[in-house]
Amino acid sequence: MAPLAPQASKVKTTIAEWALAGLLVLALLLGGGGSPSPAPELALQIACAITGVAALWAGCFANGAGRTAWWLVVIVLALPAIQLLPLPPNVWNALPGRDIVAASLENVDASGDWRPLSIAPHKTMASLLALGPPLLVLMLTASSSDSQLRKAIGAIIVMALAATILGAVQVASAGQVGHLYEATHRGWVTGFFANRNAAADLFLIAVLALLALAYGQPDTKNPARVPPGAAGVIAVLMGAACIMTGSRVGVVLLAVLAMVWLASVAIGAMSVSRKTAGTAAAGAATAVMGLLLAGWYAGGLRQVAARFGATRDMRAEIWPDTVHAIERFWPVGSGLGTFQEAFAPSQRLETLGPAIINRAHNDFLELALEGGLLALILLFAIAALLLRSALLQWGASPLIRSRLLFAGATLAVLAAHSLVDYPLRTMTLAVLGAFAAGIVAKLVRPS
Repeated sequence: MAPLAPQASKVKTTIAEWALAGLLVLALLLGGGGSPSPAPELALQIACAITGVAALWAGCFANGAGRTAWWLVVIVLALPAIQLLPLPPNVWNALPGRDIVAASLENVDASGDWRPLSIAPHKTMASLLALGPPLLVLMLTASSSDSQLRKAIGAIIVMALAATILGAVQVASAGQVGHLYEATHRGWVTGFFANRNAAADLFLIAVLALLALAYGQPDTKNPARVPPGAAGVIAVLMGAACIMTGSRVGVVLLAVLAMVWLASVAIGAMSVSRKTAGTAAAGAATAVMGLLLAGWYAGGLRQVAARFGATRDMRAEIWPDTVHAIERFWPVGSGLGTFQEAFAPSQRLETLGPAIINRAHNDFLELALEGGLLALILLFAIAALLLRSALLQWGASPLIRSRLLFAGATLAVLAAHSLVDYPLRTMTLAVLGAFAAGIVAKLVRPS
């Protein structure tokens, strides 16, 4: 049996080095379909459970994640756990917004049963189980070594580049080839997602990752550092893919990131030769002009521009009804995952149509409806914990600062898009958000 020990040790080392990066790759491949495509998400949850056991065996958590990461896990799990606790009938019936459900229970002689706070407990349980992959990524990230973190950031860039290539196929075929989901935005770049807005967020996060690896490494001879010229060309390709998603918020956020990118290039150029800086700038400029001309010739950019001229947006009609639903269930909320059931009684007749409204298209409003006052308090607690952790780590080293900037900007992109959409309801983006949170929560140890 002795000869097996070195082999087992090698397997453990391999798992420890690649578990986090592997999970991110799986999340990008399987977690982009949203609730209309539950099978791939279920496969991702099962894969995460297996990976979690393997990571525990391989000692991936040996370094310890630190108190901030553990507090984040407790806070995130607290809301659905509380909402699933059974309540006596006299307490449950007294909760706001339960009148319609209570009337239905009376019709089936079930008004005396103990019930959880959630008006649809099975959906809240599904929401609780969906937290598994993001929380596992959070703990793996917070426990990771420097090399494991570099591999994970690199995996995001590689997968985003693959999504860019897939997106080119999707657009070139007019939506006939390359889309992974039946219910999707055909004719636009969606990459590994069903939703073009989610795809835009991936490209934005990948550009931020490029910034972290290209300009955030203090040692220019570090093999893990992406050459600035190559980073510029790849970022331009991903930026073009982001534009071709047709996501209006994605395009606006890309413009903001472009200014950050140019500033970083200007700073990075100070540490390289004029020839290298000039080559990078010329290559990036050529790529930009070529992509813009090709996109305009193909008609894609004209379609994107036309979206900014749209005068009618369902969001403006959904939000007032969502606010009314929040008032009905305030301050306890309706339960995570129950937006559809909670929203329907508050929807105005003039907004009814063939399409079912399954999201508020504002994740903060949806969270207030489903989680009530407690959800907003917990959200504030999460933000406070992350801000405190970032401030404590800021002066540790230039490398730490660059990663904190990447993580903070990633969370800012997701938060900004949450004002008009629901990025964190897509499992892939929830995992990427957890990865960013894990970087901020990571315990800095003296070298």
